[in-house]
Amino acid sequence: MEVLESTWQSCHDREPLVKIGRCSEALQAWSKENFGNIKREIRNTKKLPKKVQKQASSAYNPQKCKALVTNLNDLHRKEER
Repeated sequence: MEVLESTWQSCHDREPLVKIGRCSEALQAWSKENFGNIKREIRNTKKLPKKVQKQASSAYNPQKCKALVTNLNDLHRKEER
């Protein structure tokens, strides 16, 4: 909310469409700064459990696989926000 308020107030143009455009740019920058590229992280994280499962049974680590799935679930929750 602060990002929108400060961007709107700092924009000296009186055209609402210009202000909305600036707010859009500010929100995109804020999102990237706070969340990064969630879709890319999800895509990369989805690959990891499969790689772990393909390892030889002697090297298979169920705790690592569970941690990867938990991480993936966390990324999906972030994406939904």
